[in-house]
Amino acid sequence: MKHEVPIEYKLLMEVSDFLKIHAPSPELIEAISYASDDIFFKKAKFWRCLMDYKKYGLRPPYSIHTNANKELYYIHIRFKKHLI
Repeated sequence: MKHEVPIEYKLLMEVSDFLKIHAPSPELIEAISYASDDIFFKKAKFWRCLMDYKKYGLRPPYSIHTNANKELYYIHIRFKKHLI
């Protein structure tokens, strides 16, 4: 979420800080996703990640790797969203 929907991610982190919780609950994430008009929340990728988050929390049983191409892709997405 941090890369694809930075505004919603920031909102979640601010609410978490305000409520003094370590991580937002899956229900809070789901509520924000329904309130947002961003198409990211309509993708199957988001819902798969949310189901993993509900099941495993912040520590999924598999490692998530990144590389330069993925980082450039996410930078491009963030840049494009700020221009629209």
